[in-house]
Amino acid sequence: MMNKTAGNSQATYYADLFPGRKTMFPAANNSLSETSGSSKSADPVVFIHIPKTGGMTLYSMIRDIYRPSELHKINPAMESIEKYRHLPQERKEKLKVIYGHMDYRVRELLPPNSRYVTLMRNPVERVISHYHYYRRNAKDPLRELAMRSSLDDWVTQCNLNEMDNGQTRRLSGSMESVRFGECSAEMLERARHNVQRNFALVGITERFDETYGLMSKLFDWPIKLYLPRNVAQQRSSIKEIPVRTIRLIEKFNALDMELYEHATRLFADRLGQTDIENEVRLLKEKRDNPFMLWGDVTSQYAKEKLRRWLKV
Repeated sequence: MMNKTAGNSQATYYADLFPGRKTMFPAANNSLSETSGSSKSADPVVFIHIPKTGGMTLYSMIRDIYRPSELHKINPAMESIEKYRHLPQERKEKLKVIYGHMDYRVRELLPPNSRYVTLMRNPVERVISHYHYYRRNAKDPLRELAMRSSLDDWVTQCNLNEMDNGQTRRLSGSMESVRFGECSAEMLERARHNVQRNFALVGITERFDETYGLMSKLFDWPIKLYLPRNVAQQRSSIKEIPVRTIRLIEKFNALDMELYEHATRLFADRLGQTDIENEVRLLKEKRDNPFMLWGDVTSQYAKEKLRRWLKV
């Protein structure tokens, strides 16, 4: 029998973030369909990072575009929330990007003019990636559990909320407030509403170049060659996973499957409405040109080394 309380090691900060208050999710003005896309907007970008969707790659791009003083990371811990709460107002007003493993409920804490973005990934692929990430991450406390668990057990018996419709949980604002196995149709509907009405863009991991092109257009970001980050070199391909295991993952993430399909349709509609031909072409040129490739890669490497030295 697997450990039924392993999920307790995950942060449960949102349950205590707004005690005694019922979270509401009114329609915002930064809708996927209604956002003007003005490149001159001073509204802060909030990147809600769903684990194992390519978020570390997007992080590296964001850090290459903005100054450290314009960025603020909120980690899934109460002290991180409190740190943001107590930032001087002058500092908050200078922030251009707020990012981290948050869920949408954090919206109550952030500026009302914030423009939300996220990445979604095929739920089956995300679950497989999540499992192998913890198996190879020697410093993570969940590694021991991952090493002694099969993929089936990791999904069904380890009580991990990320494995129980984790994308729906985050985008509905219910990451830790709903117990394992108790996700509801109402949560899915709330997440669908948020994705369609309250996000400036919901990118798709499997269409990362186009996601980058849309974000470049939306936020006036420069096109630079990005380097994939935090990608497993050795992990099971979905073709190697038994069909029964895939069906099990789909069963435990049925809401995520529906939400992902909804998001991919919205993404396709957005691509049909936005001309990103130049952005995608420039990205391809940078990949094919060794001098442009060298320039972007060395620039990112130098900036990353400087940030680590400055500890920012």
